[in-house]
Formats: sequence, structure tokens, C-alpha cells
Amino acid sequence: MVEYEKDLKKILIWLLGGSRGGLMRLKILLLLKKKPMNPHQLTRALNVNYRTVIYHLELLERYELVSSLT
Repeated sequence: MVEYEKDLKKILIWLLGGSRGGLMRLKILLLLKKKPMNPHQLTRALNVNYRTVIYHLELLERYELVSSLT
């Protein structure tokens, strides 16, 4: 379990702090923590391009930080 936590910490540091889009991914995670939203709702809430939201959601999903309900 400790090894998993270290790996998760490394991933989070890279995804949220160590890359250019980290702030956007953090904003998405914070919004999703409050309530489930689809990409269109996130686009409106963040006032960004739809494709930007999709890109960041796909990255977050790849690292299993979010999941779709489909």
C-alpha cells in the first residue's frame, strides 16, 4: 500500500504541479468534487474551450482520477 501511495503522489505532483495544464486539471477536479458535471457544464463553469476540457478529462481518466458514467 505504501508503494501505491508514493506512486499516486508522484502522479499527482506531475499532473497538477509539474506540467503546464496542472492548474486547469486542478480546477476540473475541484469542480467535480462539488458535483458531477459533464464536459459541457465544465466548459461553461471554467469559461474555456470544449476541446481543452476534453483533453484534460482524458488525461485525468488515463490516471484514474476521474471516470465517466457511460
